[in-house]
Amino acid sequence: MTENMVFKKIKDFFSGKPEEEPEIRRLTLDELKKEIIERKEDLKSKAEADLEAPLKRIIKTSGKIRRLIDDLEDAETTEEVHPRIYKSASEEKRLLIKKTRRALKKLDAPSSPTWGRLSKFSSSLTRSINLLGKASSSHRLRVATLFEGRMKRLEDLLDNLQTASKDFNETLANTNTRLNELDELSSTLSEREDLLRRSTALEKRINSLVDEIVEKRPGTIIVLGEVYTGKTFFTTY
Repeated sequence: MTENMVFKKIKDFFSGKPEEEPEIRRLTLDELKKEIIERKEDLKSKAEADLEAPLKRIIKTSGKIRRLIDDLEDAETTEEVHPRIYKSASEEKRLLIKKTRRALKKLDAPSSPTWGRLSKFSSSLTRSINLLGKASSSHRLRVATLFEGRMKRLEDLLDNLQTASKDFNETLANTNTRLNELDELSSTLSEREDLLRRSTALEKRINSLVDEIVEKRPGTIIVLGEVYTGKTFFTTY
C-alpha cells in the first residue's frame, strides 16, 4: 500500500461519510397544507404507539395500589401497641384508604388509546397523582406505626406510578409542541393565502378603475406611487 493510499484512508476515516444533500421539493400552497395534515397524523400515530408502554405501566401499577389498599383495609396488627396509638393509626388508615380510592377513581385510563383520549387522560392522570401524593404524605407515617411493610410497599408503588406518569406526559408534551409548530405554520399559510386573494382582488379593482378613467378621459396621467428618491413614477394612458 502506497503512502498516498494510507493518507487517503486516514483522511476518509476522520472526515466520516459525506453528508447527503437535502431533498428539495417545490410545493404549491395546497400541497403544503396537505403535507402538514399528513405530518400531524403521522405524529399522532407515533405518539399513540410510544405512549402504549407507559400507559400499560400506569394501569398495572394503579391496579397494584388498589389491591394493596384492599389488603390494608382488612389488615390487623399482631403487635401489642398502646390503645391511643392504635386508635390514632386506625383512623389514619381509614383516611388513607378513603383518599387513595378517591384518587384512583379519577385515574380513568382510556380503553381505546386514541390521541384525543390520551390527551384528555393526561389531565386526570396528573390530578390523580397529586391526590395520591397528598394522601400518602398526610397519613402514611402514622399508618406505618402499625403497618410499616405495607406503607413501604405503597411508597414504592407511588414512585413507580410517578415515573410512568412522567414518561407519559413528556411524550405527550413533546408531540404537542411539534403539533403546535405545524398549526402555526398552517395558520401562517392561511394568512398568506388570504393576503394573496385580497391582493389579487385589489389589483383587479385598480385595473378596472384605470380602464374606466382612460375610457372617460383619454390622455390622463395616472400616478401610481413614489420611489424613495422623491421622484414620482407614473404611467400615461
